[in-house]
Amino acid sequence: PTWNKDVAAQAGDKADFYVVHSYFTPYNQNSDVATILNSSAKTGSYKTYIRDEVTKAGKPKLPVALTEYNIFAIGSNQPVSHVNGMHAVLVTGEAIKTGYGAVLRWDLANGWDNGNDHGMFSYGSEPGVVKYYPRPAFFHLYYLQKFTGDVLLNSTLKGDPDIVVIPTAFHSGQ
Repeated sequence: PTWNKDVAAQAGDKADFYVVHSYFTPYNQNSDVATILNSSAKTGSYKTYIRDEVTKAGKPKLPVALTEYNIFAIGSNQPVSHVNGMHAVLVTGEAIKTGYGAVLRWDLANGWDNGNDHGMFSYGSEPGVVKYYPRPAFFHLYYLQKFTGDVLLNSTLKGDPDIVVIPTAFHSGQ
């Protein structure tokens, strides 16, 4: 319960940025699609929590980075599914909207673990899959990066609350 306070006391004023790690879904539960996708809404509250903690500790306002994220859902191949890819896009979009300094996915390649693998690439132990073959989360993030601009646009959405909008443009005007 005092981890953040203790780290702040030890680090003093030497920090360059503050770090958030999250696996968003409940630990080791067979989370359904709605639980996984809705968990992305926590992204902004994590940053707010960090801001509140550093203010209480009297530390300077610095950038916040989500330096490790994924889902803890297990049991139904969720980590290697398109649902995890959609979750990755939703988290990245929320991070853009709330002004994170960086968002880093965990991890590149790992053990298959019966479909509970966090890796964006197969590490070779997945039955019938070539070593380093990309998983769905890779493709979702690849296309997000390829087609998302570097300027976030203002937007409002009326209607279905299950629709998510992350409007962007490119600095070049595209």
